[in-house]
Parts: sequence; C-alpha cells; structure tokens
Amino acid sequence: MNDFASNSQIAQSNAEYYDHRWESHGRGLSKQRALRMNFIVNALFEVSAQHAFRPLKILDIGCGNGWMAPFLHPFGPVTGVDFAPSAIESARALYAYCGDFVVAEADSPRLGIPDDVQFDVVVCSEVIEHAVDHQLFVKQLKSFLLPSGTCILTTPNGNLWKWYQRDSQQHLQPVENWLTPHQLRKLFEQTGFKVVKHTGGIFPGYRRGVWGGFLQHKIVIGIFHYAGLKDFYAQALLQMAFYQLMVVEKGNAVGL
Repeated sequence: MNDFASNSQIAQSNAEYYDHRWESHGRGLSKQRALRMNFIVNALFEVSAQHAFRPLKILDIGCGNGWMAPFLHPFGPVTGVDFAPSAIESARALYAYCGDFVVAEADSPRLGIPDDVQFDVVVCSEVIEHAVDHQLFVKQLKSFLLPSGTCILTTPNGNLWKWYQRDSQQHLQPVENWLTPHQLRKLFEQTGFKVVKHTGGIFPGYRRGVWGGFLQHKIVIGIFHYAGLKDFYAQALLQMAFYQLMVVEKGNAVGL
C-alpha cells in the first residue's frame, strides 16, 4: 500500500499543467532562481565538507525540466523526479550527464525510484507548498534519506500568502498550500528532523509591512553585509521575507 498516495495522485492529475508550465518557464536563471540556487549551493558545500568532500548522492524532488541539475552535479550524481513527463524528457535530453531523471509513479511509495536507493541529500525547491498533505510529504522526503542525510528546502512564506494571492492570480498553481515559518519548522521537527538553518530570502517586489520594507532596503542590506552580519540579517528577515530557506538533518531522531 502506498501511504503517500494522496499527494501523488493529485500531483499526477496536474502533470499536464506542469508540462505546459515548464515549457513556458524555460531553463534560464532568473533573479528568483539565482537566490534559491545560491542558498542550495552554499548548503551543499557545507554538507559536502561534513562528508570529507566525497561525491554526494542527490535527489531533486519535483525537478521539472532539470534546470537545477548542472548546479547540483558538481557535488555528486543527481536523480531528478517529477510527475510531468515532457519536462522529464527535456531533462534527459539536456542533462543526462548529471545523472538520471525519472517520471514519478503515483502508485509507488518511492515514486518509481528503486527501494534500495537512498540519498545523502534531498533538494526540495518550491514543491512542499503544492502538496495537499504536508506531513505525508515530509515523511516521504525522510524515506529517501540515508541515516545521516540532509534535506535542503526552499518554499514561499505563508505569512505573505494573502498578498501573493491578491496580486498574482495569474501565477497561482492548482494546489497552493503555503506554510508559515512557525508551521514549517514545527512540521519538520515533529517528523524527526533537526533544523540546522532556517532563514529568509528576498523576492523582488514583495516588501510587505513597514519593517519588511525597511529591512529589505538596499542600504540596510548593505550595512548588514558590510558589518559581517549576513546570517543574522537572513534570520531577522525570516518572518517577513517572501522565501523561506531551510536545511534539516535526518540524524538519529525518531519522529513520526
């Protein structure tokens, strides 16, 4: 029995939508993608150092057309999985040198990835907010990881959902189920993960509230960075930034 079927069946039913979406979004590195990719790459450097810089086995879940694979591949072989078949076909054509790309199977608890394949790192970028059942989704992420594995995640901030919903109707996807920073952290901790890093990331055009606008002014950002307080700034920004950026470790925690 597939305990994760509820999320998978809905994702599969939206596969055609995502094939069209990936075709229109292309593979370019926009400012938003660059911000997420910079965070992911920096996190991978830290994970790689913990593993004596040996090649890491990396899973890119919800990989779309595989645009992240060239950035992940320097750290080790990449497996990408997505329910959008045309997007996966594109990923195979362009990035086969990075690893394998798999069309996800809704009736498989492991989405079609062999049972004996586990990963050092799962990258989950802009995916969890499109899952109906967050807890099942995180348990599935955990099932892919080796005992000492790490999950690197980016997702929009649920505190800004009402503004995004109002201003960006044309960009809404079939499932929009955003989490606030508190909800996201609690979800991973209750599922047995250790939160290593949880910070905020800027998204151009979403500077909501007085403090949000102040903290994201380029002069204020420059002052924090010049003072060597980049990490402190990212932490202070968490509640009002558009993006949440998170690193969690599976470790030996029991959880759910």
